[in-house]
Amino acid sequence: ALARLTATLFVLVICFFVGSGVYYAVSQTGTSSQPQVPTTSTSLSIPNVPISSTTETGAVITWTTNEPATSQVEYGKTETYGSTTPLDSNLTTSHSVTLTGLDSNTTYYFKVISQDTSGNKVTSEGSLRTLAQADTTPPTISGVDFSHITESGAIITWTTNEAATSQVEYGETEECLSKTTENTKLTTSHSVTLTELDDNTTYYFKVVSKDASGNKATLAGDQPFTTKPIIPVGYEEDNRAPDFTLKDLNGQDVTLSAFRGKIVMVNFWATWCGPCKKEMPFFQAISDNWSQEDLKILAISKEGTATVFNWKNSQEEVYTFTFLLDSEGEVSELYNITEIPRTFFIDAEGIIRKIKVNSFSSQAEIEVILESLQP
Repeated sequence: ALARLTATLFVLVICFFVGSGVYYAVSQTGTSSQPQVPTTSTSLSIPNVPISSTTETGAVITWTTNEPATSQVEYGKTETYGSTTPLDSNLTTSHSVTLTGLDSNTTYYFKVISQDTSGNKVTSEGSLRTLAQADTTPPTISGVDFSHITESGAIITWTTNEAATSQVEYGETEECLSKTTENTKLTTSHSVTLTELDDNTTYYFKVVSKDASGNKATLAGDQPFTTKPIIPVGYEEDNRAPDFTLKDLNGQDVTLSAFRGKIVMVNFWATWCGPCKKEMPFFQAISDNWSQEDLKILAISKEGTATVFNWKNSQEEVYTFTFLLDSEGEVSELYNITEIPRTFFIDAEGIIRKIKVNSFSSQAEIEVILESLQP
């Protein structure tokens, strides 16, 4: 019985110590703190400036963020904006928002907004300009006309309500077979010169203009034009004046055709011719009264340089029109000069319109002829 009691006490002691250890171990485990999980803190940002692509009435704004976030844009015609797109709550790093219903050719200010899952918000500002409304309206052509008809050419003119190119289609039928080279200079006043036409021929034509947007307009002339018959070269009225080149008193060459576009008086004379010298003051008065852009006076003598030069310098009257020397008589023969004075009135197209044999009685007599030659 004693042995049994001793064994029981031993077991109780062992249990006491073992129980205390277990309790201690459990207590230590229950009061220890949980290990901390490392966390990262990232600041939301927009690394690049937002960019936009525009149309006439809309725009697409794109931007990126350094971590997934929402997408939204505020926008308006002023920097206070006024309009906001619906929030796109999809989290992404590549953002794209489309703006619609914008006015064309208008500047808009905008602010992009992104927010991450932690509530961090970031914004970035910018501006854009929508495209101008596309021009789809062709120019309006008016005032189509033709002028300066010769045996081989004509000038076609017209106007447009906006700046545009210039081109003419023309031919002997209304289908117009030929085209001039397009003048790409944009203008509202158009003028195209036709050349190398057949003489005494009827031509149909239409004008063509394109504006800066490429819109094309075509309009036919109200009526065709007919080139003039070839004018023969000769010394009679309504002939084309024979061309020539002579020296002036300074030894410079003077060519008749160089004065095309202005009226030319060609006077044949000599220092020994009384009537010739008598009308010289009339010529000078005419020269003083008329612009050199409108009139050229040429006085031709078969005499030598010294004779004409000395006579001119000996006169009380100062003569400023041009004296020419026909020492060989070639031009006098070309114009069939059998008596002097003789004066040829040549119009701006080089056609002899009036021949005066003998001298003029007054300046007014010359004025009447000249005025009849003006366009």
